[in-house]
Amino acid sequence: MDFEKLKQAGIDVDDALVRFSGNRELLEKYLVKFLDDPVYKSIVLNMDEENWGTAEDSVHSFKGITGSLAITALFETSCALLEALRVQNHELAIELYEKLKLEYAEAVSVIKKSQ
Repeated sequence: MDFEKLKQAGIDVDDALVRFSGNRELLEKYLVKFLDDPVYKSIVLNMDEENWGTAEDSVHSFKGITGSLAITALFETSCALLEALRVQNHELAIELYEKLKLEYAEAVSVIKKSQ
């Protein structure tokens, strides 16, 4: 995996490697697993159907995943979306969800191109 491409795209590979005890192969394995992670699909399903409580649970899980992988933009948007859902600001949550979808597509593209 081309970690330099990932860095240029805003994935903090150095930070992620700290979390993975410097194990590049393990980080690569989890970045590849991220491409088909069911948590993102759950966010999409529940946000589209306005199942706010279930969406909140999924976003919380996604925040942890993106934080561990140091996918910074997605992590930050997940944090903001989670807060919007917690305070039941659904208008803001929908805006942030749209942003999350774009950032997710970018992250997936970069990870695929880095393989």
